Amino acid sequence: MSWTSWNQILSPPTSDANVNAIINASGITYNYELPFQNYIDFSFDPTQAAGAATNASALTSLQQQCVRNALNYVHNITGINFNEIPAGSSLPQELVFVNSSNTGTNPNGTVPQEGVFTEYPTVTTNASGAITALNIKNTIAFNTSFDSNLQAGSSGYEALLQGIGEALGLTVPVAGYLTNVSDNDSSTLMDQNLTGNNYSTYQTMDIKALNWLYGGDGLLGQYGLTVNASGVPVANGGPPGGVIVSSVPSNLLAQTG
Repeated sequence: MSWTSWNQILSPPTSDANVNAIINASGITYNYELPFQNYIDFSFDPTQAAGAATNASALTSLQQQCVRNALNYVHNITGINFNEIPAGSSLPQELVFVNSSNTGTNPNGTVPQEGVFTEYPTVTTNASGAITALNIKNTIAFNTSFDSNLQAGSSGYEALLQGIGEALGLTVPVAGYLTNVSDNDSSTLMDQNLTGNNYSTYQTMDIKALNWLYGGDGLLGQYGLTVNASGVPVANGGPPGGVIVSSVPSNLLAQTG
């Protein structure tokens, strides 16, 4: 293992400036979680909530099923396998879904319907300072002041997909960074400018970004960002030059709201 700095495991840019605008360039994705784990554990255990998700409470059984449905959809796009951990388990839980009275504040000063709180990755190094183990944890909290409907077709479900997107390495685009596309959620669900439609699928830019990060074949697959046999990060999102060409079936690229 030859990772000696965080810069070695940050997401490299693509050749598309718009896609770069919704990829978290300072975030470490689950691609590089070690030891080589090709799945993400998730739970609904409020005792596992992290960050500013204060007064966390459990999702209802219907909300939990909506989350499972969303993760199944995300699996179909990214290839990532999600493994549910029961509440009360002592196993590491990398993705936690809860209700909460605090989901933070948006850049525009408003309170979002959902908040994503990422714990700084815990890391183990050897005597040489090389990273030998990495663990990432994200909490996705839904504000109890909003409608609690997380069913497909609702604004809550769109917020759920946005929250999962953030946990997987996407981010809200900075105002003015998108060019030649609509600066709203018709181009990317990560955009805070809403069209009034409740989207139940990621938009074209979101899918391009997820393809760059994960390649459609999950964690540690052949495509997307992954690691080689020596554990060194490599970017295989497309052909040489970083052109965004999906390695997954073309029908996945057509899944828009």
